[in-house]
Amino acid sequence: MPPDLPISRSKPGPGEWIEHYGRDLTPLLLFGAGHVGRALVLALAPLPFRVSWHDSRQDAFPSHIPANVTTIHLRDPDAAVASAPEGAFVLVMTHEHPLDLAITAAALARPDLPFVGLIGSASKRARFEKRFREIGIPVERIAGLACPIGIAGIADKDPAVIAAATVTQLLQAREALAGTHRNSS
Repeated sequence: MPPDLPISRSKPGPGEWIEHYGRDLTPLLLFGAGHVGRALVLALAPLPFRVSWHDSRQDAFPSHIPANVTTIHLRDPDAAVASAPEGAFVLVMTHEHPLDLAITAAALARPDLPFVGLIGSASKRARFEKRFREIGIPVERIAGLACPIGIAGIADKDPAVIAAATVTQLLQAREALAGTHRNSS
């Protein structure tokens, strides 16, 4: 006789639990395949993220890509952001400030994207905030922008260190979002 299989329910009944098979992967759009982007992809490889890695340069991606990553040649930044599933996280770190601005503005314009991060300094953030206000991005969305990216207190600028600090920030955001969903159910 085959063993009993868990029953799928949104909430367990008394004395029951829900067993999940596989991983609940958070979709993440990563724009930029430079040194930090490459370090991030490696740091994210064993973690619960499904990464769509975008870059406009044909030869930007390394030959070996982790299984949770899909590479996409970026042609239309607005379309790339528009196609993001609800709840996706977005990280922007391209090789061009105007491209960073366009992608970040498109992501902030979507209130269903709970985490938008931008690599850069406080002065880059201030310049971008001014432009976001001029194009009508809501103040609360601008305030929620993670820029500079990474958890506070890490000053090292090595790509692997930036990646570790950023992955920690992503995991914190993911946990906070999961807590919000648990508390609202």
